[in-house]
Amino acid sequence: MGQKRKSILTKKYFKAPFQPILYQQHHESQHPHQWAKYNSASDDVKLTFFDDAVPVVNCITLHFEGGDGQIFLNIDSDIVDVIISDLFFNPEDGEEKLESATRIFTRPANADEDDCYAVHIKQTKLFKLVIEYVALGASFRLASCQVAAAREQLDLGYLGGCNEAKVSSFVRVALAANMQKFKELLANCWAFSVAFDSATVEGLSLFDIRIRFAFKGRLFCFHLLSLPMTGRHTGQNMYNLFEKVMDVVVWCWKDTLLSASLDGARNMTGHARGIVSLISRNISPNRTLLRTWCGAHQLDLVFQKAVSKLCDDTFYHALTALIGYLCRQFNFIADVGGKCPKVATTRWLSLGRVLKWLTLHRARVMAYLDEKNPVCKPPPAWWLTAIAVEDVTTEVDVLFKTLQGKHLLVQQQINAFSIFILRLHELAHLVEPLTSVQVQTFEPATQPRFMSPSDSPVVFAISTDNIVSFIRGRGSYATTKAVRLDADSFDSIVSSLRVMLVDLATGIAMICPEHDNNNEAIHDEPLPCLLFAFAALRESDFVHLVIKMWSRLESKWNSSKIDSLEAEHRQLCTAAFSERQFKSMPEEQDDSMLFEKAWGGGLAERFPLLCEFSGGLASTYPGTSRVESDFSILGVEKNAYQTSLMDLSLDGIMHAKQFSELQAI
Repeated sequence: MGQKRKSILTKKYFKAPFQPILYQQHHESQHPHQWAKYNSASDDVKLTFFDDAVPVVNCITLHFEGGDGQIFLNIDSDIVDVIISDLFFNPEDGEEKLESATRIFTRPANADEDDCYAVHIKQTKLFKLVIEYVALGASFRLASCQVAAAREQLDLGYLGGCNEAKVSSFVRVALAANMQKFKELLANCWAFSVAFDSATVEGLSLFDIRIRFAFKGRLFCFHLLSLPMTGRHTGQNMYNLFEKVMDVVVWCWKDTLLSASLDGARNMTGHARGIVSLISRNISPNRTLLRTWCGAHQLDLVFQKAVSKLCDDTFYHALTALIGYLCRQFNFIADVGGKCPKVATTRWLSLGRVLKWLTLHRARVMAYLDEKNPVCKPPPAWWLTAIAVEDVTTEVDVLFKTLQGKHLLVQQQINAFSIFILRLHELAHLVEPLTSVQVQTFEPATQPRFMSPSDSPVVFAISTDNIVSFIRGRGSYATTKAVRLDADSFDSIVSSLRVMLVDLATGIAMICPEHDNNNEAIHDEPLPCLLFAFAALRESDFVHLVIKMWSRLESKWNSSKIDSLEAEHRQLCTAAFSERQFKSMPEEQDDSMLFEKAWGGGLAERFPLLCEFSGGLASTYPGTSRVESDFSILGVEKNAYQTSLMDLSLDGIMHAKQFSELQAI
């Protein structure tokens, strides 16, 4: 009792609010000699006592380490009044909660009521540091503790205090600043695209929107907003939110929106009340909204259908039973050093991880099952099927990861599907698509092959000998078991695998990302957007493309600018024929090249209008994988330990992660 705490060694500054009654107590405990000297001095001496002291504002550390100016932001009124105050808050939240969240946004003294809000950040270094901490995954409490640690360990007293409330306010400023930046950038874009989806994260219904556009030869993909939904996930409710956001961020969105990417759900594609159908009916006349159905989602459905036919669906049932058993064997888990992954029907990509793990630990798993002899012990024929399917799922995993690329173009997605079919041909000697003549002359009696339905748009076939060769090529264990199995069991495996492979190839060949207003697949070539594709276009074809996009171009470009665009294309065609650097372009550039690299090397500066036109066409989203990524990040941030996190702050975290990249444009 009565023991004093150890004195701290860090520098402290008097900042409001600080109780004056504590001044004397602080001087007596921390500066006793100077305080005694000051008290014993006369009144005249006290007047000049601090003349030799250097004020904090004149310290060199303040000006050279932290004094990099202040931040003054002007945020349009509709961003604060509509997006922040209206869409993120409900009347049930109360005025106090809304006032607390928007306190940092103030009206300038000389501004009109409908003009803008002002944000004044006095501590620029602190603001940037906090945003970086939050972007790296720190919670608001952790970010405030990290600031305190940096201030103490690096002797950066100018950072001052930073509690959770200040971190939260900084994050909201980042959201508002990003909205203002989007508004400025998209005001000059002749075309942009969106992708959206709805989901429930930790009991919170969210509608997530991403936006894609090009600027100065670079293609950008950003998170726009994750808005709370109070009603059901209907197309009408999602459209109401979408329209309010677009009216604020892109005032001319009904003229310039090029495409919308979706996952094929009914509330997205419904002809009457789907959100995409509602958008199509409400955009400006003479404009067609391109619909892109997520390629990864279509692949997931095709793969699910193909796997479900394996051994009349008994393969998958045996797999789930085996996984459930192995996950309960704690001694076996300790011996192996890991638990068997689980398979999820929502994303069949997990099947590859499971089969890879079982194949890697096959010998130990089989020995353990022989010892325990559980009911779920699969027969040898099942293991032979699993080994063969594991190689196929490995190729599917590579395709899935390719389709999830941030800057993937629609043409690149189509090429990825074609490459996968070629890989299947190399892996299992799957024949190439059959011609109509080959289909008509196909005779199963003389040609022991399995063929996909003849009425399919694309027909594939595979021979029994090639399937047998494929199975025996999976390793010595597969070869040995294939010889020892009885004829009926082996024939069943061969039949299941050839059905799966042919169905997989046929389904992937029929995947089409672009759909029309009736949700029918459009099998036309996707819009060209890379330099070499424009160089390969004849002048008449390019003019036809310009006319196709005329209604959108005229909303931002005048006639003389469109004429200059066509002139640049003619210059490109001439250069491609006569200049040496362009003659090697087809070999140097291909459909797998990034948009930014394709227009690099001074080409964007040489053909600026062509590059801008190309960027609008390239903005089309090939899928919604980035939206699903947003939901994954939101699920990590909105966990069981942060249930009180406000919706506005939750989305502010997403904007903190892209704040530096967006503001640098």
